[in-house]
Amino acid sequence: MIVYTREELFALCAYDVAPARDVRKAIFSQRLWLPAYGRDTLKRRLSRRRTHRPPNTVNKVPVSDVLDSEACCVLSDNKRSAPLNLLKFGLLNAWSVGNKFTAINSTIDEGKHDVFLVTETWHSASTDVALNRCAPPHYNCVDVPRLTAKPDKQNHGGVAAFTSDAVGYKLIVAPFQPTKFESVCFSVSCSSATVVVLLIYRPGSESVTETFFTELTKYLEAIALYKCQIVIAGDLNIHTERPNDSNTRTLFDILNSFDCVQHVPSVPTHKDGGTLDLIITKSEQQIEQLKVDPPGIISDHSLISWCVPILRQAPIVHEREVRPWNKLDKDQFRIALLSSPL
Repeated sequence: MIVYTREELFALCAYDVAPARDVRKAIFSQRLWLPAYGRDTLKRRLSRRRTHRPPNTVNKVPVSDVLDSEACCVLSDNKRSAPLNLLKFGLLNAWSVGNKFTAINSTIDEGKHDVFLVTETWHSASTDVALNRCAPPHYNCVDVPRLTAKPDKQNHGGVAAFTSDAVGYKLIVAPFQPTKFESVCFSVSCSSATVVVLLIYRPGSESVTETFFTELTKYLEAIALYKCQIVIAGDLNIHTERPNDSNTRTLFDILNSFDCVQHVPSVPTHKDGGTLDLIITKSEQQIEQLKVDPPGIISDHSLISWCVPILRQAPIVHEREVRPWNKLDKDQFRIALLSSPL
């Protein structure tokens, strides 16, 4: 175990020091290291403080005072304020969060994602320590772990989503229990608009069966009833870069029947090739700033990010005519009924 003294930790606050990657990961995992944008903000604030100080007092500020006052201000600004016109999404097949929670935490925080979707978390319970460490401050986690019958057997499933406090979220109960894929469905709301999100992971170790497409169709029938934007994302382990593949054709036929489109271009999203991680929306929806990072940076899959424009629906107004029944003259009403040809 590596041990650092108090003075050594404070010394890392200097901007001419570049700690090794293992050191940065260890410090960041203990919430002792600011993200890059936090360090830039702190540096600007320190620069402004030095500008307004007499020259002979610039170097007399203890490092501990800087950490106690300025760093706290930076951390308090981490709470996201959702954009007025865009929601930023991220998608990653983590291939276990157990040894990547620091990288995932940093990716969510520095990328300022409003919603970050993770498949193959390899967690067996919502209380999993590594899973909870993936969430930066002011983020919530909604997850569905893979329950294993044998505790000693490696868990290669699980899905989770991290949502910023800047957007409201609500878990949507699954219409049935799928057997061929893992999923979690929820809604996020912001600026009087709602987006329903369905995260899916289909294990690549299993062959694509007719049951999978039947269950996927059943799920799409349920969420298609929502009168709002829909985002379906995840790792379906279907090679959509192969247009002549029978599974690809069947998948696209189902999407077309629900007037949905797939947005990820035919580029490898896995280190061994294949467009396996997908983003699906209704055909009238648009996504912006789509970015597919090369696979192998965080895990064996690509990190995919995109933005969803917030579409504010006009309120539905129903016109109706009413009368104050408490002021009704019953005698006149009776006479009118008796004289009516009806």
